[in-house]
Amino acid sequence: MVSSSDRAKRALVTLIRYLAGVYGVTLDITRDCRDDALRKAYKKLLLKVHPDKGGQAEDQKKLNIAHDDWVEAVKGKPGRGRGATTLRHTLLGPEVAQQRQTLLLGRPPWGARGPDPRRGHADTGLA
Repeated sequence: MVSSSDRAKRALVTLIRYLAGVYGVTLDITRDCRDDALRKAYKKLLLKVHPDKGGQAEDQKKLNIAHDDWVEAVKGKPGRGRGATTLRHTLLGPEVAQQRQTLLLGRPPWGARGPDPRRGHADTGLA
């Protein structure tokens, strides 16, 4: 079973490797790399991705969200791992949590179909 910190680290490494290819930055990291090497790669890429340095704001947001999730998972913040999405909905509100999830995945958390009407979401009119 993969821990929440490993899952967050893999997501961050995947995003860093993708953005490094887009921005032409040479980084030698894997999902098994040490945490200090990952931090160094994050900082190096952040210099290229930053909007003031010619990068895209959307890419910077994605990178910062993935980094924040990894840091919180490593620190063992409450609510990480199982039920983290529910905690985000509770603390941030459903709209902010959905925007955050959409930035990371490129789609809403429930896909193109919308929320499941059987669960009684407020916007479906079911109780």
